[in-house]
Amino acid sequence: MAVFAERRLPFQDASFELVLAHSSAFCPAEVYRVLRSGGLLLTAQGAPSVPPTLADILEGPIPAWAKEGQGWDIDTTLDEAGFATVEKLDAFPKTTYLDIGAVVYFLKVVPWTITDFDVERYRERLYQLHLHIKRHGGFTVRDHHRLLEMRKPAEG
Repeated sequence: MAVFAERRLPFQDASFELVLAHSSAFCPAEVYRVLRSGGLLLTAQGAPSVPPTLADILEGPIPAWAKEGQGWDIDTTLDEAGFATVEKLDAFPKTTYLDIGAVVYFLKVVPWTITDFDVERYRERLYQLHLHIKRHGGFTVRDHHRLLEMRKPAEG
């Protein structure tokens, strides 16, 4: 389970009807505190990707927190904070790379995909992926996202 810093959000109790959190760590107990009775938390969080990933194909290292079993158990921390589930969905969006330039661009702007990515270091593996893309018309990866709608129960 993730350990959060002992910091309070700079808002008074019950200040908001809605809190949005996209792909970010947060303290569910603090979000619960700042939500009004009946308020909603909407969050989209990354989940373990569906193989093969770019890191699998290019044989590159990924951060420890992205490895299976190392992520944040968001369900448990939301339950412990007192949230009630409205809806939880798993989404599996696909990305198809049609040329190797798009792969390189992505790996440079999302450096945690392969933590030591460098074009020269990965030149041969990139070339092999380039050949695959040319033969098959593209290379598709699937991500995994958790979409959660949680409610602070109304005070009775």
